This record gives sequence, structure tokens and C-alpha cells, in this order.
Amino acid sequence: MSINPVDQPGFNRRVYRPPNQETMRALRSKSTTWRATRNLARDMKSEVDNMIVEAFDQGHSYAQLREATGLGNGAIETIIAKAGRRAR
Repeated sequence: MSINPVDQPGFNRRVYRPPNQETMRALRSKSTTWRATRNLARDMKSEVDNMIVEAFDQGHSYAQLREATGLGNGAIETIIAKAGRRAR
């Protein structure tokens, strides 16, 4: 659905510029790609968080988790705490 700006109460014909369709098409494309990438990253983070908690439950050390993920102790502790586990 498109809104016709001419029908809007605050429309000013002297300053109105019609949208550049090529720019709008490129913006929509980039925005769609960005949203899809953001959703994929969110899903991947959730998977990694679950794997960290699983590895922690299996007895892996913070050093091992740090080496495997590249995350710091604080980030690992936060993930574990959010999962409701107690840090060792």
C-alpha cells in the first residue's frame, strides 16, 4: 500500500520531491538482507549459547570454553547464569 503525498494535509508542492525508485529499491533490498542477517545471527547466538551451557554442564572449564568461543569469562558467565546454572 502506498500513500499519495499529494493527498496529505501538510503537502507542500514547492518542496516535494518524488522518491527515486532506484534508491528506494536498493534501500529495500539492503534492509531485507540486513533483517535476514540479523535474524540468522540471533538464531546462531542462541545455538552457541546452548552449546556453551551444554559444554559447561559436561564439566568443561572456563579456559576451554574461552579458547573454543573466543569469549571472555564475563560473557561465558552471563550465558551460564541466564540458563539458570551456577558458576563453578
